Amino acid sequence: MMKTIRKLFFPSETDNKVKAINKESKAMLEDTSRIAKRHKALLDKNGFTMRIYIQTGGDHRNVR
Repeated sequence: MMKTIRKLFFPSETDNKVKAINKESKAMLEDTSRIAKRHKALLDKNGFTMRIYIQTGGDHRNVR
């Protein structure tokens, strides 16, 4: 009976590890979405010119 009560009310070590992984994944997703929003804003700001710059190689096109 006590074993069942412990399982119900006390999180196991596995639960804690899953929570840690989820927390790390959420932080990575938030960071990625923030960067994606900045890139989208940059593309919206520069429009067609920025797309040409990216497709032609950006800063790497003048390297010999």
